[in-house]
Amino acid sequence: MELIHGLVLGLLLSVTYWDGSFSVDIDESVTSTYQETTDVFDKNSLFWVEENEERSYIKYVEITPYSWQKNINTHQAAILAVFPNASITHMVVDRGNFTIIVSDQKSHTIKAVTLFGPLKSLVYWDLVEGTSNKVNGIALDPVTDILYWTDAVYDIILAVALSMPNMPEIIVDEDIDDPYGIVTYPQKGYLFWTDIDIHNPRLMRSSLGGKDVQTLIQFEKGRRAFSLYIDQGAERIYWMNEVNSHSAGVEFMQEISSCDINGGSSRSLRRQIVTQYYDIGIFEGQLFFIEGGDIHIHEMDLNRSEKSAIDGQLKTLTILSKTNEFNRSNPCAESLCPGLCTSSNTTIDCFCVSSQNGGPSWHKNYCRSKSFYGLLIPKADGIFTIKPNFMEYKTDKYPKITPTSVVDSSISIRAVATDTRGQKIFYYEYGSEFSLIKSIVTSNNSVPEVISYTVGKVGGMAVDWNTNNLYWTDIKYDHIMVAKEDGRFPIILLKQLGQPKAIAIHPFRRYLFWSELDEGRVLRSYLDGSEITQILRRPAYDTIDMTVDIEYERLYLCSRHSLHEIDFNGDGYKTHYSEPLRHKFTGLTLYHDYIILSDTHYQSSGLHVFDHSRQVRGVFPYYGSLTYDSFHYGNWYGVRFHHKSLKSNYEKEQDTCDQVTLMTKDSITCICTLGYTTNNTSCEIEKSHSLVTKIFLLVADQQYNKLLQIKQTVLWEMWHLRAVPVQAIRQPYAIAYDPVDKKVYWTELESRTLSRSDIDGSNQEIIFYEPHAYFTHLEIDPGSRLVFYMTRHELMYDYGYVGPVGSIFAYNIETRMVTAIIKKGLQNPHSLAVNVEHGYIFFTDNLEVWRVDINGSGVDPIIKTVKCNVVTTFGSYLYFTHELNGFKTMIFRTDLSGQNVTEVFEFEHGHVFDMKVVDDSFIYWINGSTKSVQRMRLKNPKEITDITPYDILFQPTSLSVIMLGNYYGSSCSNMDCDDMCLPTQPDGTCTEANHTEYVADHWSGHCRIPSIENGYISNNEVGKTVPNGYMTRVTCYQAHRRSHDGWIKCKHGMWTDIPTCNLEYTICGTKKRGYKLYTTSGYYFAYPEATDVYVIGIGGGGGGYDDMNKQIKDRGKAGDGGDSKFGDSFISYGGKGGSVKAGGKGGKGFQTGGDGSIGSNCTRGGSACTSSEGVMTYNEAFCGTGGYSSECIDNLAGYVDSQLAGPGGTNGNLSTAGFFGGGAGARGGGTGGGGGFRQQAIRLEERSLTKVTVGRPGQPSYGHAGPGLIVVKWGDDPMPFNIKSFDDINVKCAQDHN
Repeated sequence: MELIHGLVLGLLLSVTYWDGSFSVDIDESVTSTYQETTDVFDKNSLFWVEENEERSYIKYVEITPYSWQKNINTHQAAILAVFPNASITHMVVDRGNFTIIVSDQKSHTIKAVTLFGPLKSLVYWDLVEGTSNKVNGIALDPVTDILYWTDAVYDIILAVALSMPNMPEIIVDEDIDDPYGIVTYPQKGYLFWTDIDIHNPRLMRSSLGGKDVQTLIQFEKGRRAFSLYIDQGAERIYWMNEVNSHSAGVEFMQEISSCDINGGSSRSLRRQIVTQYYDIGIFEGQLFFIEGGDIHIHEMDLNRSEKSAIDGQLKTLTILSKTNEFNRSNPCAESLCPGLCTSSNTTIDCFCVSSQNGGPSWHKNYCRSKSFYGLLIPKADGIFTIKPNFMEYKTDKYPKITPTSVVDSSISIRAVATDTRGQKIFYYEYGSEFSLIKSIVTSNNSVPEVISYTVGKVGGMAVDWNTNNLYWTDIKYDHIMVAKEDGRFPIILLKQLGQPKAIAIHPFRRYLFWSELDEGRVLRSYLDGSEITQILRRPAYDTIDMTVDIEYERLYLCSRHSLHEIDFNGDGYKTHYSEPLRHKFTGLTLYHDYIILSDTHYQSSGLHVFDHSRQVRGVFPYYGSLTYDSFHYGNWYGVRFHHKSLKSNYEKEQDTCDQVTLMTKDSITCICTLGYTTNNTSCEIEKSHSLVTKIFLLVADQQYNKLLQIKQTVLWEMWHLRAVPVQAIRQPYAIAYDPVDKKVYWTELESRTLSRSDIDGSNQEIIFYEPHAYFTHLEIDPGSRLVFYMTRHELMYDYGYVGPVGSIFAYNIETRMVTAIIKKGLQNPHSLAVNVEHGYIFFTDNLEVWRVDINGSGVDPIIKTVKCNVVTTFGSYLYFTHELNGFKTMIFRTDLSGQNVTEVFEFEHGHVFDMKVVDDSFIYWINGSTKSVQRMRLKNPKEITDITPYDILFQPTSLSVIMLGNYYGSSCSNMDCDDMCLPTQPDGTCTEANHTEYVADHWSGHCRIPSIENGYISNNEVGKTVPNGYMTRVTCYQAHRRSHDGWIKCKHGMWTDIPTCNLEYTICGTKKRGYKLYTTSGYYFAYPEATDVYVIGIGGGGGGYDDMNKQIKDRGKAGDGGDSKFGDSFISYGGKGGSVKAGGKGGKGFQTGGDGSIGSNCTRGGSACTSSEGVMTYNEAFCGTGGYSSECIDNLAGYVDSQLAGPGGTNGNLSTAGFFGGGAGARGGGTGGGGGFRQQAIRLEERSLTKVTVGRPGQPSYGHAGPGLIVVKWGDDPMPFNIKSFDDINVKCAQDHN
C-alpha cells in the first residue's frame, strides 16, 4: 500500500494547482457524498457502474447475508466516483490500497481512483494508456498488487503492477483464442479465464505467472462462457454461459454455472431465456447478476430472486467481501525483480520491461526470458517492432510511439518471414556485392546466422512450418527456391517465371501462392510446385505482397497503392482501398482483427490499418494510421506479424526425406539439392568406386555453398553433376584435387579457412584458419606433395601495416610443413598457376601477369599492358585473359617468358572467373555472365560447348580439371631435406619451413571430432577440426546401446549433446579386470583391454525319464541338455536324457559329465564335471550334482563331502538337479546325464563380438535338469572362487560393478 500511495502522492505533486485536495470536475451533489466513503473499503459492499448523461458513476451499497430479502434501494446508493465522458466496461476493487480500477473502452485506458490522505480525497489516475477496444475482463491479485486483463483484439492476457503504471507485460500468449472473463486465486497461485472462441470455447487456468496453461473445461461448440467470479472460501468458480438455442423465438439461452477450481463438480445454478447477462458476484449464498438493466439477487439455496431497478444504464458490478479475501505476505516484496513480479505459491516469475533489458547485468538473473511478440518491420538498418496496441494510442493525447529495434544491420533488410512454431525470424539483407538470407531465434538471446547465399534479389519469403521449409522468390533469376529452415539443401523449385515477387503459403491446403510482376499475375500451385494455376491477371496492378487468411480462406493482396481480396480460386475480387497519389505500399500482414499495410511514401511513411472484422457492405473500414513523415530510419520495406499464438494445433507432418520434404496435393514427396538423386525416400550420391573417372571436373560455387564434381560422359554430350557432400561450408572460392590421396581441397571466404576431405565427403577437416586473411587460390603438385595457396590479408587487422597484403605459400601434405614463397609482397593478387615442369609460379597482381620461381626468387611482371584476372599454364605455354570494359573478353597464349603472344579466341559480354587447359587439346573456363562451365577445342576455337546449363549454378568461382593415370614425378624425389623441398628445376631446393597444425579454439566456432568411449564418429577421425554447423553421428561398438539417436552438431565451438555408448549387458569389474557369468545366451564384446580371456563352460544337464509323461513315453526318452558355446570352437556338450532302460550319457568336454543311472533303488542323475556316476571326481567351479530318482528318501544318504557340488555350484534337491549342468532325477526309468565341463584360454580380436550360447536344461523331464553356464573372465584372477555360493558371487559382482 505504501508504494501505491507514494505513487498517488507523486501524481498529486505533479498537478499544477493543488490546495490539499484533488478531484475531478463533478456536481455538488456528488461532492457532498465524499465523506460517506471513509469506511467503504471496510464493509461488505456491492459496487456497480451506471452510465447517465455521458458520465459513468461508481455507486455502492452495503450488503448482508439477507440482502435478497430487503430488496436493495439503489436510489439511496452512495456515489464513490464519477468518470466524465467515459464508457466503463469492467471494475475491480482493491481494499488494501483504497483503490477502484476500471476499464474505459472510450478512451482505451485502464483508470484508477484512490481514496488518499487524511481528507479522504479522491485521486484519479491512469494505470494503463492505450489498451485495445476489446478489454473483456480485469482481475486483481491483491497480494502482489498486480492487475490482469484479457485482450481479445490481440488474444493475450496482460498484467501491470499498480506501482508501475504504463509498463504492462504479456503474461499469457499461447493456446488462447478469444479471452473474456478473468479472476485470480492468490492463495493457490492460480489465474482463471474463459475463452469464447465460437469453435473452441473453454475454461482455462494457469499460474499467476502464465505458466502451466491448461484447459479445465472444454465446452460444447457454440456454448461460450463469459464473466467469471471466484468464491475463494468455497473454492468454486462461477460463470455465465451463452448457449446457442434458437428456441422460443430467441437466439440464445442464458445460464449461470459453477465448478471447483480443478474443473470438476460442475453444475448449473440458474437457467432461463433472457436478453443479456453482464457481470456476476457471490456473497453469503447470494448470487448477484445483471439482467434486463436491473440488479438481481438470487438466493441459491431457496432458489428465490429479487431485483432492484437502476436509474441509468447498468454496465458492470463487483462484490467487495471480507470472506473472499485472506491475509498473506507478499513474496515479491523481498524479491530483487526489477520489473513485474508475479507470485504463484512459492514460485516467483519476473517480467522485465523492454527498457530494463539493457540495464545492469544482474537483471538477467531475475528476468524471465520471453519470446518476441509483435509486428516486424524491415528497414534500411535493421528490423524494427512496435507496441502491439499501437493503434489505441491517440496522437493528440499521447506521444507518438517510436519503433524499436529487434535486429540491427548495416545492410538494408528488404524482406521478412517468420516461423511461429520454431520461433524464428528470417530476413533478407540486400547488398551491392552480396545478398543473403539470415535467421534469428526469438525465444532466447541468440545471434543472427547466415542460412543462404543462394540469392540474387529476393522478392518475398514464406515458411511452411509443417515441413520446416523456407520458400523465397528471386526477381533477378526469375525463379522460386526452397530450402530447409537452416539453409541446407537449396533447390530451385520453379524456373523461368516472370519476375516473381510476393509469396504466401497455406500449410493445411498445401498451397503455394505467388505474384509475377511481368504481367500482373497471381498464381497458385501445391507446395511441391505441381499443378500451377493462374488465379488472377490484372496487368495494371503489381501485387507486391500478399497474405493468407486461413480462417476465412481468403487471399489479401496489395499493390503500390491498393488493397484487394480474392478467394483461393481467384473469384470474389474486391478492392477495399485505393489511393494512387497518397501511398507507396510495400507489404501487408494479418494482425488479429486488423490488416496492416506498410507504406514508404514520403508523405505517409508508416503503418495503415484496416479492420477486417467489421466489414461494411463487404469493404473493410479504414481504421487509422501511424505515420512518420520524416522518420529518420528510412524506408519501410514490409510488415509481418510474428507470434507463437499463431501456431496451429494441426499435427505436423513427419519428414520422410533426409533433405527436403515437400507437400503434394495428396501426399508428400522427397526432392534433393543439386548433385544428388532421390529414390523417393532419401537422397543419394554415387558410390565411392565410381567417383573417380579418367577425367572429371571440380567446381566451387560461392553462392550455392557447394562443391560439385562434373563427370565426363561420351564426348560431353551428356553432363552429370555430383555433389561432393561436405558440410557447413561458407562461400567456397577455390578448389583443387590431390589424385594421390584422392582428396578435395578448397578455400572459404566467409569462414577464412583452407579445408579438405575425401571426394565422397568423408574425413572433412580444416587445415588452416586465419581470422584476418582470406585464402583465395589453390594449386596442387601431387608429385612433390605440395599445396600452393594464395592469401589476402585485411589491412584493418594488420597492426597498422598498410603495404602489400597478398602472399603465396607452399604446404606439404604429408609433413604439414609450410613455407612462404612470397610473403605480403602482392598488392591486388587474383589468379594462381603452377608449372612444376619448368619450376615457375604465375599469378596476377593489379591486373598484370607475374612470374616467380617456385623457390620465391625472380619475381617479375611478364605481361603489363592487359587487364588480366585469370592465368593458367600447361606444358610450355601460359594462357591469360584480357577484359575490355566488360563488353568483350579475350584469351591469349604466350610462352613462359611472356613472349610470342597470340590470341586464342574472344567472346562478347562474357567474364571469365577461372580457366584450365588440359593436354594441349581443350580449354575449360567458367563464364561469369552465364554462370556456366564451358569448353573449347584449341584447334577449333569457334566451337564452344556448355558443360553445365546456364540456370543451375549461381556463382561458380573456381574450376579444377583432373586427368588421372599420369605419372606424378618430382624433382624432389631424390632430395633429402630437413624441412621442405620445393620442386625447382632441374633439381629440387631445400628450404626452411614451419610445422603447423590447426587446433580449434573457442573464438573460431570450430570443433574437434571428439573421442567416443565405446564408439566412434562416422565418416571422420578423432581430433580433426570441423566447421561450425558440421553434423555427424556417433556409432557405438557392437553390443553397446546409444543414449539417443546419435546425431551431434558443432555449434559455435561446442558439440551438442554427445550420446554415451553403454554396454548392453552388465560385467563384474572393469574393462581391464573382470568377469561375466552367462546364465542366458548373449554376446561378449572384446574391449582392447580384454582380448585375452579365460572361458569356463558347462553344458546343460539331461532330463530324467518319467513313465507317467505321455510326451516322454512317445519319444522313448527324456530331453537332452543343450550345448554351451563360446563362439564356434569352444563347446561344452549337454548331458543326454534318460530312457526307460538306461540313464543318459554325460556331456563331453574337458571333463565329461557323469552318466545318469537306473535301478529299483535310489539312483541319482549325473553330475557335471565328472566321469563317475554321481561322484564329483574334480572339484571344478560351478559344477552341480544330479537330482534323485523318485525312490530316494534322503538327498545325501550315503554321500560324503567330496561328492558335493563344486565352488559356486549347488547340490541336487529331490528330483531337481543342481546348478549347473546336473542331470535330472527320474521316475520309472533312467536319470539324466551331467553336462560336460570345459575351460580354455582364448585370444580375441579387438572389438570383436563373440556369440555366447548357454545350454538349456533337458526337457521334457521328470525333475528339473540343471541349466548350462558360460563364464568369461579377463585380467589378473578377477573371480572370487573362494566364495562358495553362486548368490554370493552375484552380490560380489554387484559390488564390483558399482
